[in-house]
Amino acid sequence: KGLEISENQFIRFYPYIETLEPLVGYVRKDSLTGIVGIEKQYDQYLSPQRDATLEGVRDVGGNIILNKISSINYHEDGYDLELSIMMPLQKELEETLTAYRNDLQADEVMAAVMESKTGRILAIASSNRYTPNAIKPRDVPSIKLGMIQYIFEPGSIIKPIVFSILLDRGKLSPDQMINGYGGRYTMGTKVITDEHKMGIMRAEEAIIYSSNIAMAQLSQRLEAEEYIEGLRGFGFAQKSGIDLPYEYSGDIPTLSQMRSEIYKATVSYGYGMRANFMQLLKAYNVFNNDGKLITPRVGLALRNGHTRYTIEQPQPVQIISPRTAQTMMSILRKTVTEGTGKKTDIEGVLIGGKTGTAHIARAGRYQNFYNSSFFGYANDAKHRYTIGTVVINPKTSYFASETAAPIFRSIVERMGKRGMIYIPPLPDTNTTDSFTGHFPQVQ
Repeated sequence: KGLEISENQFIRFYPYIETLEPLVGYVRKDSLTGIVGIEKQYDQYLSPQRDATLEGVRDVGGNIILNKISSINYHEDGYDLELSIMMPLQKELEETLTAYRNDLQADEVMAAVMESKTGRILAIASSNRYTPNAIKPRDVPSIKLGMIQYIFEPGSIIKPIVFSILLDRGKLSPDQMINGYGGRYTMGTKVITDEHKMGIMRAEEAIIYSSNIAMAQLSQRLEAEEYIEGLRGFGFAQKSGIDLPYEYSGDIPTLSQMRSEIYKATVSYGYGMRANFMQLLKAYNVFNNDGKLITPRVGLALRNGHTRYTIEQPQPVQIISPRTAQTMMSILRKTVTEGTGKKTDIEGVLIGGKTGTAHIARAGRYQNFYNSSFFGYANDAKHRYTIGTVVINPKTSYFASETAAPIFRSIVERMGKRGMIYIPPLPDTNTTDSFTGHFPQVQ
């Protein structure tokens, strides 16, 4: 009838309430423009392309005359975005992390499960979530995407990375011997200590029993340039590339700093550098992906009606040799069966990984606050997964073997119940048959 109509209220409906937050993010209420999370990253595709308009010359009554010079532009909805997330696992992961945060009295607990060959993120969760349509003042800290925006000194989680750089460059072999000095070693003016007091040990035991002293000595074999090149090759000091906005890249020492034996040593056991959760997950995936670095992804495809457009993924990059990757897989396996990661071991599942416990620096000083981590892999004959978990400032216990490791195990057990990974049934003690502990090797 010639009236001009404009919408004055926009509503985004979030049917899963706090589930998938802060990953999904939220939109501005007056325009549905994405502010953070996936809503921000894919805003240009999710938004409608244009409003419906009718243009032309009006008659004396104000009506548009439909003729050759008039035109109609119809409204086009935005694309639907297909995610890699498995919703049942995502929901269970969120519930698990919330329970552990409460039990450990932690500031936050984060975890993710990635398909090692494709880089697809199957679940990525935080214990700290919010409801997008009802954000309260107490929810504001939870809006931050901790997986990419919380940067921290990784502690012993970094040891396998540095060890693999040494291996790949021919600087050591796993069975070489090195002195643990009984758990106390002086380098210049710095005293380095170990929780596990070791004497003469094999080089691989620096990972299995998490020896700062052994790593401090081994790291001196790397020139400053190749040390930095190796860390950057694994993706540190640069964004992980995951399809989420506002990622913090962290940092590593400068070339001049890395020429110092102290910097070489401290970085080898995870201090003097900073990384985010996703960078560490991406780096550990190299071991479970035949030495190839792959970019983690959440978005798989865009849909417009019945048409599906696959989102292009970056190509994998060979960072270390397949042989080095396989050697690291074996060492990380021993770390679970013999060393600091025993609480992640599940009979019949190929699990390997590394614990990390690191001081948190506040006001320029290390204080009695800690981050606890476990990153590793869980495989069976058909599946390969890279899994990571970080516990920020737990109060009841801070050792990763008591905090992050049990969370890792719980995640794998839930995946087993969902048929994502094969966990053999427990042996029937009422019969003479029993499970031997053997299982198919990953090809």
